[in-house]
Amino acid sequence: MRLIILLTILCFSFQSNSAEQIEYLVKAESSFLQNFMTPLSKQIEIVRDDVVVMNLTPSEAAELKKQPGVKHVEKNMTLQLFKTPNDLNKKLWGLNNTRKRGQDFDINAPAAWDITTGSKDVIVAVIDTGAMIDHSDLENNLWENESELNGEVGVDDDGNGFVDDIFGYDFVNNTGLIGDRNGHGTHVAGTIGAEGDNGSGVVGVNWEVSLMILNMFPDRGEGQTDDAIRAIDYAVANGAKVINASWGGPAPKSGDSKEEEEYKLLYESIERAGEAGVTFVAASGNSRANTDSRPMYPAAYDLDNIISVGSMTNRGRKSGFSNYGETTVDVFAPGSNILSTTNNGRTGTLSGTSMASPHVAGVAALMLSANDSLGPDEIKEALIKTCVQNSSLKKKAVCNGHVDTHAAILEVTQ
Repeated sequence: MRLIILLTILCFSFQSNSAEQIEYLVKAESSFLQNFMTPLSKQIEIVRDDVVVMNLTPSEAAELKKQPGVKHVEKNMTLQLFKTPNDLNKKLWGLNNTRKRGQDFDINAPAAWDITTGSKDVIVAVIDTGAMIDHSDLENNLWENESELNGEVGVDDDGNGFVDDIFGYDFVNNTGLIGDRNGHGTHVAGTIGAEGDNGSGVVGVNWEVSLMILNMFPDRGEGQTDDAIRAIDYAVANGAKVINASWGGPAPKSGDSKEEEEYKLLYESIERAGEAGVTFVAASGNSRANTDSRPMYPAAYDLDNIISVGSMTNRGRKSGFSNYGETTVDVFAPGSNILSTTNNGRTGTLSGTSMASPHVAGVAALMLSANDSLGPDEIKEALIKTCVQNSSLKKKAVCNGHVDTHAAILEVTQ
């Protein structure tokens, strides 16, 4: 009987006026979903074994929630990239701020490089807009799926459900062909791991690393929750130990019963990543808001494996655009006028918490290159414990300051 009721709801939905329909993520018992997957396969998109995307009106979604076997229904939310373009700046001040006088506000990378410059054994998933994979500063630091690299074109050689996913995957266009027409992902990837000591371009926090490139954004820079979940699950399944998320969306409206459970499934995907030992570094957002009272997700989720990052200027102050929060932002990092790789094969500057987050993701990867036994909670604890105290950032983050790469590595290696 429940199958008949559910099919009636769904079939009616797919015949409704498309202007009234919204994409919903539906989580249900796997066996329950299989009962109606075949007759409606063309109208349903699979995210996981127990999660699908459906087009429903709000009233149909409400009815679906009541059905036995249906665990959760939420809107397929839109997620925004966090960036603010700026002019070219030739100094990599975020790594080494050489001010003529006063305190140097940077992540203290050169001292850390005396201990480690990174490792290809550490895989960092850059979930973003893709990347220019033939950029001279990135091409030697890309993660490679050996089975697909040495396999046949158009064949899922490793049987993981993705064809030709040599350097990662594009979940928007469902292809292993990686590009970046937006440029955001290329810039983020460069901060994490632009090749060092190669005599050209810029250097990332890691001189060498394995960058797994995962695209969840169309060219305009607005992605959906389902692609974020797919990308996170892919990263975990394929060995990533750090995920960088320079994106997010506002929290549900407080007190609105229709919205109060939104983002639950994204939360669960990050929680699964944590259980698999993956550190999730997220930009806190560019709304100038206190996220203790106006949270931005996924950065503000209360999960031990999430490190929420705010942006600071080269004078150690909170960037004007950056979110902050005494309990919901963990650390600050350089995010204003950051020089990195661009999708024209050169370098350029961008500003945003999108640029601050990869500094911290890079530090997490560098820590793992020095001690590969670290768990997400240990990485987070060390970054907070060793951060540089800064009066300008007091009560704006858990650690009241910004990351110190050298101190964090010493903390986990001595």
